Amino acid sequence: MAAGAKQDLQDFLRANANGWQLVWKAREDYLFCRLGMTHAMWSSFEMATQAIEKLLKGYSLMRDPSFSGDIKPLLKAIRTAAKARGRTSEFGHDVEACLDVAQVAGLPVSSDLAGRVATINSYYARRYPDNASAPNTLSTGQIGDVDKTVFEIWDAFKAINEDYYYTTGMFTDAYAVAVQPSGSTTTNFQILTARNAAYATRQADVREEIRTRIKTWYDQEGVPPLVA
Repeated sequence: MAAGAKQDLQDFLRANANGWQLVWKAREDYLFCRLGMTHAMWSSFEMATQAIEKLLKGYSLMRDPSFSGDIKPLLKAIRTAAKARGRTSEFGHDVEACLDVAQVAGLPVSSDLAGRVATINSYYARRYPDNASAPNTLSTGQIGDVDKTVFEIWDAFKAINEDYYYTTGMFTDAYAVAVQPSGSTTTNFQILTARNAAYATRQADVREEIRTRIKTWYDQEGVPPLVA
């Protein structure tokens, strides 16, 4: 798909500062989560919850004009949705409520996605070891469901802005390693892609679209290859 002007992306980022900053934090939480979960560091499951929460909040801020990019009315909407679900504390951190608000904003929500989000929401209770409501059976294999959830939600950002979708957010590290395929950029890319089936199914499309944008924006005939 054709790339827009790079200035258009800069304008988009300026107009959606609160949203993209939440997504940026979601990406970092997700990388922490992947690194920890694949090495049986069980506290990393809580980072999965925070990654999904921030990603959904970022989507709602960018997609729902009624929030005007302001986090305060978004949090109010999430608290209302959380109370409607029967939550009695920490209303702003209810990931299922975040999903409800994002769905109103236009996010496609399958029953499978809703089920995975419910499970990921439960991980947050594990941050205190004496919480009886926390899941007590965990597996490194559960990272697969987190990966599927992250990328299913991220795919919805494509309808917001394709240049943003392919070069930032969950694909930031794929873009970075394409521009500079050596040094520190490879580490995050390796964390992102290691045994990540959800990324692998999107890899060919992401590579092609990133190459298109590098050539368009930087006038590079020879685009450096992506590693792995």
